[in-house]
Amino acid sequence: MRNTFLSLILVPLLACGAAVKKDAATLSAPSQAPEPTQAAEPEPEPEPEPEPEPEPPPTNADMNVTLKWANGQTKSGHVKRIERSSDWYAEKEWYTEASRLTVTMEASNGQESEPAWTGLTSVTIRPGKSSGASCSYESDYTPWMYTCEVRNRSSAKLKTGGLLSVTSRHKWRLTFDDDSQVEFWLYKHAARMQDDGSSEMENPELYPELLKSLRIELAGLLTSITIR
Repeated sequence: MRNTFLSLILVPLLACGAAVKKDAATLSAPSQAPEPTQAAEPEPEPEPEPEPEPEPPPTNADMNVTLKWANGQTKSGHVKRIERSSDWYAEKEWYTEASRLTVTMEASNGQESEPAWTGLTSVTIRPGKSSGASCSYESDYTPWMYTCEVRNRSSAKLKTGGLLSVTSRHKWRLTFDDDSQVEFWLYKHAARMQDDGSSEMENPELYPELLKSLRIELAGLLTSITIR
């Protein structure tokens, strides 16, 4: 009876002790650290939009041309574009509008006309001489701009049969089907140079340099344009 009583007391105590040990073991067990989360990769920068392709220059001509130079060089081919400089020295923009592509000419009686290139059959350019060049400077440039230019004796035959003197001062540019280009003046051929900016007075030493450039250029100047 006594042993039974002791057993009844020990069983709950043992069970309670086991529960205490189990709880202690649970409390003493190291807790597992949460796995680190990976930071989200930043979104890549969007690719910049490509620059739009420039518009190709217009095709505004359809004529076969033969060019001849004073040094014996020749060039023949189909011209797809004619351009005229906006200023006399082609230092700004080029025009392609038909209304700007007429060639200023003068008849023997002084009457002016402006036929299109398609109204011409040929142009003859007789280069002037550097000894007859006119030289000047322009102070509205920074540094000052110096120019020496020669007047050519140029004439053009019209499809109507007339022969006129060419007085067009602008520069011209022909573009062939292979995209090669030829630039030329018809009336006055110029050599230009800016000063080094070291002085605000006229620099006469630049004129001999410009005249030398003119002599070289005039020796190989374009002298003949035949249009078909």
